Amino acid sequence: MLSLILSLFLALIFTIIAHSENLPEAASGLTTIVLKSNYLGTVHGGVIECVATPVHNGRTIQVWDATVSGKEIGKTIAIFRCRQMVLYPK
Repeated sequence: MLSLILSLFLALIFTIIAHSENLPEAASGLTTIVLKSNYLGTVHGGVIECVATPVHNGRTIQVWDATVSGKEIGKTIAIFRCRQMVLYPK
């Protein structure tokens, strides 16, 4: 069960980042170079939300911070930092 929850966190974070409008115009997508995660707590129901913030938006590398929290309780349950390589079509 825990691995399913962790997978959902990661899917949520990468969906937010991949659909951001911060990619360079000619880019076709991103691939992960490094992902650091810290799990700080749990929620036992309700809605979770993720806010992803760009730290560095370069032409070839992007760095993002993401915070996952329980919406109703306002408690941070996980924080992430990922470094992404920007992909371009050949």
